[in-house]
Amino acid sequence: MAAAKPAGKRHHWGVNILFVCTGNQCRSPFAEAFTNALGLPGISASSAGILDLPGKPVPPEMQRAAEPYGIDLTPHRARFAEGVDPADFDLLIGFEHSHAAYLVVERNAPMERTFLFGELVLLAGEENFSLDPDTLTAMRRSGGAFVPQLQVPDPIGGPQRGYEAAAATIATGLNHILS
Repeated sequence: MAAAKPAGKRHHWGVNILFVCTGNQCRSPFAEAFTNALGLPGISASSAGILDLPGKPVPPEMQRAAEPYGIDLTPHRARFAEGVDPADFDLLIGFEHSHAAYLVVERNAPMERTFLFGELVLLAGEENFSLDPDTLTAMRRSGGAFVPQLQVPDPIGGPQRGYEAAAATIATGLNHILS
């Protein structure tokens, strides 16, 4: 299943996204590659991890999980989030509470631009949703939804189906967020 282009019903204003996961080996590199593969004008993505695992490749299980979406993760190497400036990004997305907390507490990322992936998927269902920074700030200030069900579990060390589930969750969510 190739990366499906979202319907494009929302306007995007040059949004630079940082996806953050634990080791920058599975969830965040897939989200980065999937987002960039969509080729949406004005949307670019990068990724990093909260653990310092420089140069670690994507595990073969995640590479296999990405293949049905037309995503090749073999060139990716893990990058530590400490070397990334949150100010360079319009939107910061973590897959677990610890990722969002790291960005806000340790890296001084603005809370109003930092979201859990699942939280953003829920917000994308609201009528006034947009990736416009002012809209995101207003939505964040109206109350976030930091609940455990909004996390995307780390597949590292688990069975192949866990990697496939992570890829499917991320692909489906990004199509919703970016539509």
